[in-house]
Order: sequence, then C-alpha cells, then structure tokens
Amino acid sequence: MNLLRPARTVLLDDYDDLIVITEKLLALEKVSISLHCFRSSQELLDTFAADPTGADMPDLLLIDLNMPRINGLEVIRRVFAMPQCADVIVGVCTGSRNPTDLDDALTSGARFCVGKPLNRERIEEICELVPELSLVSESGRDRLYRGIPPR
Repeated sequence: MNLLRPARTVLLDDYDDLIVITEKLLALEKVSISLHCFRSSQELLDTFAADPTGADMPDLLLIDLNMPRINGLEVIRRVFAMPQCADVIVGVCTGSRNPTDLDDALTSGARFCVGKPLNRERIEEICELVPELSLVSESGRDRLYRGIPPR
C-alpha cells in the first residue's frame, strides 16, 4: 500500500544565501516542505553513514553539483553505495547549465535535474518527473508528500 506522508527533504548546498532565499521563496509561495539543509558534503555523508538502518533518511535529497571538496557527482555515487539510502529519491538542484554535468548526474543515478532556486515551480517540476512525490493543497498551503494522493 502506498501511504501518503509528508516528504522529508534534504538540500545540500554550500551557498548560505541560497538556502535563505529558498526558505523565503517557499514561505512566500505558501509551500510547506520538511527541509533540512547541509552546507558540507562530508557532513551529509557522515550523517547518512551514522544511520545504518535508514530510519532517519530523507525521502528526497537535492544536491548541488558544484560543492567544494566533495563535488555533487561524488556525493551521488557515495549515497547510492550506502544500502540504507536505497529508498532515497536523489535529484540535482544546481546552477550549472553545463549539459555534460547534467548528463553525468543522471548517469550517476540522479532521477532529475532542476535549476536554482528551489521554489514552487521547481517542486511542481520535480513532482511531474517523480510520480512518488505529490504537492497537495491543505488549508491554503501546498505541502510536499511522498506517495500518491487518493483521487
């Protein structure tokens, strides 16, 4: 059975201002998502590695490709090497428009690539590309869910 539940979302991006912009845009556009941000690839990988059962894994992981030290492509590869991340939907949210970067991300296992910043339009695009995610209206706000809402 495919239960509908709020989607836990993790954003990996080293640009502090972008994280603030993302949070403000989503609030302004009345989009509610459970968003946790990491500014360091190593911190994200260490956090995931410390959860061997996968109990606290996000539903959706959005990765910037242009990360210092450990780039986004390497993060994607390492995440997919962790068995506890098997159910995590991995996508790219990046400022890169380099077709090679985007192709490499998809080849590495990302399900989609969207541009920055993350906003309602990008979330709607993600939901079109990933059928397990839905944007559902509730009390004047839209909320991101994992699962397919009843019709």
